[in-house]
Amino acid sequence: MKEAHDCSKLSPLGVGQKRDNGLNDALTKLRAWGAAKKATTTTPTSSSTTSTTTTSRPTSTLSRIVSPFTTSKATSAATTISALNILKKNAKGDAKIATTSRIYVHVEAVAEGREGSAGAKVPRADAFYSAEWVVGRVLDAAAQTLAIRNVNNRVDKEEDRLRVFWVEGGRLLAFGEKLGSTGANVKSGDTLVLLRGVGAAAEA
Repeated sequence: MKEAHDCSKLSPLGVGQKRDNGLNDALTKLRAWGAAKKATTTTPTSSSTTSTTTTSRPTSTLSRIVSPFTTSKATSAATTISALNILKKNAKGDAKIATTSRIYVHVEAVAEGREGSAGAKVPRADAFYSAEWVVGRVLDAAAQTLAIRNVNNRVDKEEDRLRVFWVEGGRLLAFGEKLGSTGANVKSGDTLVLLRGVGAAAEA
């Protein structure tokens, strides 16, 4: 009965919901991969919890892809500084990039045969890029480092294209964004993951 409730204050179903299905599908795939990686990731202090981690089942494909990269961040400041120093020592990049402009990152790719697989011959590496580089240029350099087939400029189908997922930011980066811009603001020590066929991010 109308007198029993107030419908005027309710919004129709679907109002305010995001409708970017391409990006939502991409995130779904990313999280799926992340959860799978989390299930096989162990650390010196948490090996006893590996079995319980393996049993967790994310509710979406996206959470299964992304979550493994976000589970090992709880480290002390000393450990973080030590890890960053090691990263800077091992990272490879264009020697012409000024030291003050370098952003040191871990670059990875999904294992062959898994969702989002980019077909990398080198699964992971440490690299540095200029904060002024746009993501498209970073992707090209990272694809070369990981020995990944990069046909982005020759294909229209999204399933063949590579995308860059920024783990700490929790999103796909648009090709036109600058790596160190206010929008992206990728920092040294962060992780970038190359994935294929995961959907388009909103272009900057």
